[in-house]
This record gives sequence, C-alpha cells and structure tokens, in this order.
Amino acid sequence: MRKFLLGGLILIGLAIGILAWTTQPPKVPPVADMPPALPELTTMETFTASTLLPGTPQDARAFMQDKTILVFLQAGNGIPAVTGFTAIDGDFPDQGATRRVEIEGGHYVVERVLNTSATAFQYQVWNYTNFAKLLVSQSVGQFTFEAQGDQTLMSWTYYMEPTHQLTRPLLANFLETRFGPYMQAGLDRFQTAYMTQ
Repeated sequence: MRKFLLGGLILIGLAIGILAWTTQPPKVPPVADMPPALPELTTMETFTASTLLPGTPQDARAFMQDKTILVFLQAGNGIPAVTGFTAIDGDFPDQGATRRVEIEGGHYVVERVLNTSATAFQYQVWNYTNFAKLLVSQSVGQFTFEAQGDQTLMSWTYYMEPTHQLTRPLLANFLETRFGPYMQAGLDRFQTAYMTQ
C-alpha cells in the first residue's frame, strides 16, 4: 500500500512538473507563422454569449468599432488579462490584419481578422503559449449583429479546436464554466455602456 501511494505521489509530482514546464512563458514572442488551416466550425467546441441592444445592427457595430470589446472584459476565474498588442501585418481591425496579443504572465497569442462587415466580425486565434495550449490548438471568434424589430441581438461566439480528442471534454468544460461566463460578463458590461452613451 505504501509503495502504491509513493508511486502515485511521484506520478502526480511528475505531472505537475511537466505542466509547469510546458506553461512557462516563452523567452521570446512566438513567430507569427502561417495560420493553421481552419477546420469546419461545426467540428469545434463552441460557446455563444449574447445581449439585446436598442437600435440597428449598424449602431451596435459602430459602437464596438469605437470601443473594443476588450475594454469590457475583466480577468479572473483562470482567465488572464490582455496587456498589450504588437501589429504584425496590416491595420487591425481591417480584414487580413494580424497582430500579436500580449497576455499577463509573459504569454501570447496571435490574432488574424478573417471577415469584417457592417453586421459581423470574425477572427482567428492561434499560437497560444499559456495553459490554453494544452487544450486549444486554435480558435475562431465571431461577433454578429442581427436586427430584431427595433432592437439588435449582438452575439459573440467562440469556436475552439481541441488539441486532441482526449482533451475535448476538458475544453468543453473550460468553455462552459470559465471562458463562456467571461464572454457573457463582457457583453453585459458592453450593453450597460451602450445603453448609457
């Protein structure tokens, strides 16, 4: 029994050591290489947050263009804060533009604008260097603005591709319990600011 417990403790210690090593911040920012090929969105884990706003989709889209959603996001519950950006190619948020996003703790991701219009905005995220790289190989974020009478339904959807089928349940849980609530809280703050402008 003692040998079994000792063996278990050694394995747990080894796993913690590997986890700590693989999530250390890089000494230099990752190369913004060619983005990975996009899989079918229907094959990715997904979460959608939404809010109802007065006015037209164009009104809501213009407000988001003026005040990026990042203004309304708050780190916590395992979600780190964004601390800065470095332009790589083009002017964000123009279509095709690429930038490196700096995350607290010395980590990074790379973002590229896939599509932008008066009623939608879609972007790809890859090269995660923090703990997320254990679960996510790449993501697609998408904002849509849909007219509903004299109001607009603003939706923010994240599609995440798991690193492996074995990590899919963990990724689904991360979206549902951590990243999803982070998205919804950001949209709720966006709505408050929009309603009081």
